[in-house]
Amino acid sequence: MLALIDLHPYFFFRKEFTVFLSSLAHECTNDIAIIESGLTTPLRADIQVVNERTFANSFLVWSHLRQLANTNLQNVLPILLPLSTEDDRENISQLVNRYDLVQFSSSTLSIIIQNLSRWDYNNSSIGSIVPYIKRIAAFWAAYYAHFRITKIVGHICHSGEDLVGMFVAKALKIPFFAFNIGCTDGIFILDVLHDRYIQANKYLPFSSLSTRSHFEFLLSSTKELTTGIAKAYTPIRSQFNVLHHKTAIKQIFKSINTGQDGTSALYMAELLNQYRTKSLSLTNLPFTNHDNVYLFFMQMQPEATTVPCSNSLHNQLDVITYIRSQIPADSVLLVKEHVAQFSIFHEIPQINGIDLRILTDARPLTFYSDITSFPNTYLLDLEVTGADLCSKFNIELFTSVGTVGIEFFLSGIPVHQIQSWSPYSEFLLSHGMNKYKRIDRIKHGLSFFSNYTFEISQLTGEDCSYLNRELFSTQYFREAPIEERLLVSSQLASLIANL
Repeated sequence: MLALIDLHPYFFFRKEFTVFLSSLAHECTNDIAIIESGLTTPLRADIQVVNERTFANSFLVWSHLRQLANTNLQNVLPILLPLSTEDDRENISQLVNRYDLVQFSSSTLSIIIQNLSRWDYNNSSIGSIVPYIKRIAAFWAAYYAHFRITKIVGHICHSGEDLVGMFVAKALKIPFFAFNIGCTDGIFILDVLHDRYIQANKYLPFSSLSTRSHFEFLLSSTKELTTGIAKAYTPIRSQFNVLHHKTAIKQIFKSINTGQDGTSALYMAELLNQYRTKSLSLTNLPFTNHDNVYLFFMQMQPEATTVPCSNSLHNQLDVITYIRSQIPADSVLLVKEHVAQFSIFHEIPQINGIDLRILTDARPLTFYSDITSFPNTYLLDLEVTGADLCSKFNIELFTSVGTVGIEFFLSGIPVHQIQSWSPYSEFLLSHGMNKYKRIDRIKHGLSFFSNYTFEISQLTGEDCSYLNRELFSTQYFREAPIEERLLVSSQLASLIANL
C-alpha cells in the first residue's frame, strides 16, 4: 500500500483532492493510505472523499499520538484511526507489543528530541522522553505492518511524532520519498531510506526544461552576493524581507512599551541587544590579515531547515565547534546571525511557556558570548553583506543547510559543505571546492538543477501562473486558475505513482 503523509494542500481542497486521489488510484497498482496531521483543524482531509474509497480504514490522524504521553493506546486508537474497523484497531494494538524493539541511534534520538522540544515536551531529561518515543515508534511500526505499507510519499517530517514515523520507515527499510521545497523555487525529492536526493527528471510526466526561477538566476549576468539566494535574484522579496524585519523589531519594543506579550518580547529585545553588543562592523574587525578567513551564516531556529535536515549538527554552536576543528587554529572565523532570528517565524511569539521555552532553547542569552569565546571567532553586524566580505577578504564559506552555499558557489567562492539533508549537499560536496570558470559553474549548476529539481511548469507543460515554491501551499491553490490546479493535481499523481 502507498501512504501519503501531509501532502498539503490537497487535504484542504475537495475538488483537487478528488482529482488527485482518482488519478493516483488509476495509475497506482496498490491501495492508498492517507495520513494527515490534523493540527490546523481537527480533520483537514475531506473525510467524505476518503470514506468513499476502499482504503478508508487506513486513514490516520497522527497528531493524536501526542496523547500517548498521558494515556494508553487503546484510548487513543478511535481518534487516531477514525475510519478503521474494530478489528483493525485491535490488530494494531496487538502488533504494538511485537514492535517494541525499533532501535534508533543516539544521533537520531537527538534529532527527534529536538523536534519534540518545539512542542509540549521538556527535553531537559532525555530519560523521561525516550519511553514516549518508543511508544510512538511501536505504533508506527504496527500501523505500517497491519496496512502493509510498502511506500510513503510526503514532506520531510519535522513536527515530532511524524518524524518518528519517518525514521521508523527507514529502520524497517520502507521507501520514503519526501518533497523538499528549495528557495530556488524548485522542488527536490529526498529518498530518506538512502539519505540522498533522487533525479526528479527521470519521473516527470513532462521533460521540457523550465526557463523560470533558478535557471534565470543561473544565466543572469548580474548576481549580488547576499545571505540568501532568493534575495540575490528577487528584489521584490528582498525589499519585503527588509521591511518585514524592521516592522518586527519595532513591534518588539512596542510590545514592551504597552506591556503586551512582555516576557517573550523582553527576551527577544535582550537577545537582539546581546547580538548588537557582541557583533562588529567590517571596519572594527581586530585583524589585518585578509587571507585565511572563513565564514559561516547561521540558520534561524527553531526551524525545519536545521531540524531535521542538519541531522546531528542542528545545534549552531556544535557547527561552529566542528568548523573550528577543521580550520587552522590561527585562522579567522566570521559568523553572522540570520536576520530573521529576531523576528522568529516572521512574527512575535505568542506569550506562553512553550513559545518562550523553544526560543530560549534555540538561543539562550549566553549564546553569542559562547560564540565569541572561541579563539579568532567574531560575530558580524547584521548589515554586513556577502558582497562586502568578498570584496575585502579571501573568503571560504562553511555551510550545512540553506541556500547560501549554492549562491556562493555560483559566485566563485570556495564552499565547504557539511553533510546534511540539504538538497545542495551532494552537489556542493562534489563541486564546492573546485575552482571553475564562471561558464563551468553555470554549466554544472544547470545540470544539477535540471536533474534534481522540478517546477510546476514541468507538470503543466508550460509556464505556470504563480511561483513554483507555492505548489504545496494553500496560497497557490487559492489563487491559481482552476484548470491549472486540476492539471497539476493529475500530473503530480503521475509523478508519485512512478517514484
